[in-house]
Amino acid sequence: MPGSDPQAQLGYTSNKEMSQDFLIPMINRILEKGGVKLTANDDGICNGLAAVYIKYALQGKSSEFAAMLNAINQRGQQAIMEGINESPPPSTSSDSEISDSDINRFIQEVVFCFLPDEFNKQLSQVDAVHLVTVPVEKHIENPDGNVTQVSEPQKLQSVYKLGLVAEKGAWKQIFNKMRAPDTAWHVGSLDHAVAVHVNKEGNFEVYDPNYRKIAVFKDGHPKPESTAAGQLENFLFRRFAMETNKMALTIDVVAHPQAAIDFNFPDKASFIIDNLSRRYPDVKNDALKNSKGAPYNQLAMAARINDTEMLKLWLEKGSSSSHVALLAAVQDNRLDSLEVLLENQYRHCLNDPENSPLSAYYDAVKVALKKGRTESLGKLLNDHDIRLSISQLLQNNAQGTEFQLELLSNAAKSRNPYCIRILTDFLKDNVPDLDFAQLINSGNVLEIAREAGNPQCVQILKNLVAEKPGIAQDSANDLNSAEDEMPAYPSNEEEVKHFIWRLPSFREVISMIVDKIASFFRSSKAETDSSTQKYKTQIDEVKSVTPLSDAPAATSQSIKSRLSIEKASNEEVSEASSFLSKPSG
Repeated sequence: MPGSDPQAQLGYTSNKEMSQDFLIPMINRILEKGGVKLTANDDGICNGLAAVYIKYALQGKSSEFAAMLNAINQRGQQAIMEGINESPPPSTSSDSEISDSDINRFIQEVVFCFLPDEFNKQLSQVDAVHLVTVPVEKHIENPDGNVTQVSEPQKLQSVYKLGLVAEKGAWKQIFNKMRAPDTAWHVGSLDHAVAVHVNKEGNFEVYDPNYRKIAVFKDGHPKPESTAAGQLENFLFRRFAMETNKMALTIDVVAHPQAAIDFNFPDKASFIIDNLSRRYPDVKNDALKNSKGAPYNQLAMAARINDTEMLKLWLEKGSSSSHVALLAAVQDNRLDSLEVLLENQYRHCLNDPENSPLSAYYDAVKVALKKGRTESLGKLLNDHDIRLSISQLLQNNAQGTEFQLELLSNAAKSRNPYCIRILTDFLKDNVPDLDFAQLINSGNVLEIAREAGNPQCVQILKNLVAEKPGIAQDSANDLNSAEDEMPAYPSNEEEVKHFIWRLPSFREVISMIVDKIASFFRSSKAETDSSTQKYKTQIDEVKSVTPLSDAPAATSQSIKSRLSIEKASNEEVSEASSFLSKPSG
């Protein structure tokens, strides 16, 4: 990239508006007004924004991506300031070129990618980058012999993937070997996601949604001895691994569908595993924990991105504790990884300290139910050993009912009616004379399903309870009106798109927010005017007996401004106050 300062060339060095500060509350209001019981947060939005940035970057449109975030922030601020009769911030030239329709499409894409598994139970957050499409020009010959050029949306091509836990120093060598021009990487840690674009010159352009600029790293800059890979490693360690010398990443390398990527990516056996094993003998069992305390080891990171090559290599090297990887595979619906972990030659790695895989089997089924992973659940329950083990647990005289209720409660949380059907069929086949009504009512399972928000799940459970109407009546009566208002969640990619398209537009939500803010400030003004009049009366009384000093008095306008600011910052009177605040990162 030409020029001495690559960031200045991109124009992002001081771009304070290029952040998700306004976008997160905006998307939350759109979801709320659309009746969707989901909440956007830093982690989810980072995942969606990273995927959408990759789409723009691979088309050479990184600047347009930045301009879009600017437009969302500036128009939101402008509308709010106009709503309280204040001067709005000046618009930039790039902002004025972006229409509200452009913003709507952008936000829809981010929503589509930010939590794909919440809409489509076959997907996980790691799949986000494979949901975006780019327009590809095609030539079609008509019956009359004329050729017509059409634009067709196509998904990005998958080039290379890697799931790994590695030390600082090792990662920069791997990054350097992955430096294929015209590719982009969706990089996921245990709690966050960023995007890395390798441009035509082989420089790294890194977009972290929590960072207000796109960082550019290249060899020899800023110092002659600097390397792009070393700078990238430092950047990612600061964001993903501040308290440890290890970093756990999933890297999904993609390219434009028409790009021809002729590049030798690092060999996983010889370059990565052998080199790491020589330097760190116990690397095969390296593990880290995410912010919730969940462990992720080499096997789990490979399973999370469906990197079956890495999974087999580590198992053959002696990696243990595949229990963690099994849960990761089920949670993210990584079916290929699930098959590898359940192969006979690797199954012993699932054993607990008592040399039994039972806890691994039960935990995996529980996770599959809670996450609504019907495909993973089917593979688990069709496995002879797992099916037999779960059946024995459910029939246990001492704790069988407890296990039944725990699994059914997890299924009720899934928002996936197929999960409930699979489990209830399994219970009918494996627990003789099971009283579903008593089981469901004993654990408030109907309430759990209603809270999750899928009407079909609630109806299936109500039908089971209603087999004994006397027991069913009290539990079911209060659910009827709420179920009529529940949204029907989509079950495939096309349904998800239509579902998102029907959500309120950017401008509709802005108008709602401005109306609330204006109402809030009108009531504030009335209170302030009343206080000011009372203050003036007191001053007049004092004037009659005591001369005032020459010091300038507070004006009515300054009092009103101060009271409005204090009121807006200290009271959570409406949605407006939370909308103006920066989300915690």
